[in-house]
Amino acid sequence: MNYFYLISGILLYTGTLCDLAFTTFSSSGAGYLTEGITKGMWRASLRLCGGDGSKKMLEYVGIFTIGTIVFVWFLCIWVGSTLIILSDPASVIDSSTYAKAGPIEKLYFIGYTLTTMGNGDFKASGHIWQLFSVFLSFSGFMLITTAVTYMLPVLSADILKKKISKKIFILGSTPQELLLNTYDKGNFNQLEKYLPDLTDIIITHSQQLLAYPVLYSFHSANVYKSAAISIAVLDEALTILLLHIPEENRPGNLAIMPLRKAIMDYLKILDHNFTKSSDTAKVLPTLGMLQEAGIGLIKEEADRKKLYDQFARRRELISKLLQNEGWKFKHIYLPKFDSGENA
Repeated sequence: MNYFYLISGILLYTGTLCDLAFTTFSSSGAGYLTEGITKGMWRASLRLCGGDGSKKMLEYVGIFTIGTIVFVWFLCIWVGSTLIILSDPASVIDSSTYAKAGPIEKLYFIGYTLTTMGNGDFKASGHIWQLFSVFLSFSGFMLITTAVTYMLPVLSADILKKKISKKIFILGSTPQELLLNTYDKGNFNQLEKYLPDLTDIIITHSQQLLAYPVLYSFHSANVYKSAAISIAVLDEALTILLLHIPEENRPGNLAIMPLRKAIMDYLKILDHNFTKSSDTAKVLPTLGMLQEAGIGLIKEEADRKKLYDQFARRRELISKLLQNEGWKFKHIYLPKFDSGENA
């Protein structure tokens, strides 16, 4: 008995099963292996595209990442099981000649047992290895079933992600446009009726991101379908509302603050996916459009940067979120997105 093969195989096999189980059944994240693949593939893909979120290639990263995760799970279970079988020279024999199987033949035996092909030209020798082969067959079946059941809610969550961007961009493609479109008769009461629904859908999206971190790599190269940009537009519109619109003319805090909290929770959930960056949100909004529309604004302080510094943390998180999806903070203020502009 080769105990090095046995222990190595058990660790690889059980570690992969734990990663698979935690990723697919837990509502609070993914296993270390899955998380590493997800982050690594997204960052490599974004770097390959020059950090430009408008590249069409990035739209395929999500589904390719899921395929890679499933393949790595299968490969690790296959290799781990083979190491366990290799620990005993007599674990697998030829069904016809009863000769001991070699390493390649054992790799083949494990492969077709996991995929439940059941060729039968090799078989396990002894009760322990026979029981182990039954368990392997069950593991392979569970892997395929679990992979399919994992993909379906992820794809459903991606649809909700696109729905968020549509809901927000219907109101406006920039913070100023959103405010102008919901301004009526001296106040923003029209906006208030949209806030509870937006709060609910962003909370749902945040929980789906927590349960399925691979959802982060599902990207839209179209700025109008980007949940990251749309949520940034909405949050910046609320910041302008809080800083520049008199309290009596804006929606009540019971409508605004839950949405602000929901957006902040969304940013915190994604925070561990952000790469380190010194890029901060230096863009300050222009209010000329609002003033031209006759909207009464609170008198601005001489130092506008100081005024916005009270929201520096959330604007920095938004800036990092956009950067890690290939966008810039200034893109939320561009009414018509220029995919070639990336400075």
